[in-house]
Amino acid sequence: MEQNNSADTATQKHLEFGEKKIILVGTAHVSSESIEEVKKVGFAVDACLSTFEALQDCQIICVHHGMMWPSWDKVQGVNRKRLKFLLDHNINLFVSHLPLDRHPQLGNNAQILSKLGWEKTGEFGEVGWLCDLEKPISLEETKQKLAQKIK
Repeated sequence: MEQNNSADTATQKHLEFGEKKIILVGTAHVSSESIEEVKKVGFAVDACLSTFEALQDCQIICVHHGMMWPSWDKVQGVNRKRLKFLLDHNINLFVSHLPLDRHPQLGNNAQILSKLGWEKTGEFGEVGWLCDLEKPISLEETKQKLAQKIK
């Protein structure tokens, strides 16, 4: 497969594989020591042992929720089991949680605000964006607007 890198930055990479266009948000590294050929990629929400077991024939597993939140200071217990499984099966793990939530244009939070027609007015820590509405709306109105705009 030939790749055409059209617009690469530290937080986003545009790839084209034939007619398919892929945007990777975040940073990742796969070394030649960890994998030589990718034949199968798995996608899941959580980086848990049951996910890894179900996708053990994949060379790469992409998840939204990673294993290291909050960060580790020791490798033990369930974290040790998950890490050992990945290493034993030569599986690379890519996590998109914070980069995907936080990205100012492509991130989940920015996309939701955009679909609702709301503007970002500030940052929410390292995970998202704030929006100040011109006039308050009820929780019920918010639910209805979300249901209409996000399918």
